[in-house]
Parts: sequence; C-alpha cells; structure tokens
Amino acid sequence: NSDEKQQQGLLKNGIIQQETNPQIETTLRKIYGSNSLPLPPQPHLIQLMISAMEDPTMIMLVSSAILSLILGIGIEQDFQKGWIEGTSILVTVSLVVGVSALTDYNKAKEFRHQQIELEKGKHVNVIRNGGQNRSVSPSELVVGDIVRIGVGDIIPADGILFQSSQDLKLDESALTGETTFISKGSYYY
Repeated sequence: NSDEKQQQGLLKNGIIQQETNPQIETTLRKIYGSNSLPLPPQPHLIQLMISAMEDPTMIMLVSSAILSLILGIGIEQDFQKGWIEGTSILVTVSLVVGVSALTDYNKAKEFRHQQIELEKGKHVNVIRNGGQNRSVSPSELVVGDIVRIGVGDIIPADGILFQSSQDLKLDESALTGETTFISKGSYYY
C-alpha cells in the first residue's frame, strides 16, 4: 500500500522535484533526449536549380538549343547568325531555372521560419515541483512530466493516461491514417 500512496503522490505533485535535485530536468534531457523533432535541412540553391533542370520541358528546350547550335554553326557553317537561336534558348532556360530555383528557395526559407514560429507558440500544461501547474513548450517536456490535457489539445508526447473525467477519444489520423476517433482508457495503478 505504500507503493499506491507513492503513486498517488506522484500524480498529485508531479515527478520532478527540483528541491531534491535541481538538475533533474537537464539530466533527464541528456538521458532521453529532447521532445522535439529536428527541422528538415534547408535545400541549397544549387539543389533547387538541378531539380528545376530535371523538368521534361527544360530538358527538351536544352536539347533543342544544342541541336540548333549544332545545325547553325556545325552544319550550315554560319558563324555570324547560326548561334543566335540556340544561345537565345539557353539564356532563356537559364533565366527560367534561376528564377524558379530562387522562388523555391525563398518559399522553403519562409516555410522553415513559419515552422519555427509555430513551434514557439505552442504550450502545454504540466504538473511539476510538488503539484505546481506550469505552462511549458512541448520541447521542454521530459520523462516523468504529468501533462494536463484539455479539450482540443494536441498531445505533444507519448504517455499513459492516469485519470480521465469522461470518455477520452483521440484523433490519431496524423499517425495512423485512420479517420475514426480512438477511445483511450485510464491506466489503473
């Protein structure tokens, strides 16, 4: 029965007791890692240019430019005007690829900035330090935190449901693809 009292105390007070160990959050974060996913790497401008060049239309235009240069300079031997069409097509393709890559680069950069701002705006309610309610960023959660869940909250970590006032149903479509709500039951200790 002392185990039951200890578990009830943990549920009421939270697991992290900073009075006994002020470095517990740092230690848990070192052991288990941060509760955040790394952002995908920012694409380089050169990668986006190569990607734009893989477009079938660009491939056909470059091929026709090379063919035009071969026909104009090589076969017709017209060194004064034979290079104009092929070079014009290559310059146009270069401009289109450059503008396309620059636009995609700016969109990716803006999207990354919006993701960071969105993450900064998220907060969850936890119970820590002898029953104190705190609002923290989801990336600051550590193993042992007790998260208070309200209607419409996004659950930012895996966990065990200890207590629920009513039938809890979760939308796990982002994880499983299932569109139906999944009922969750409380863990009885």
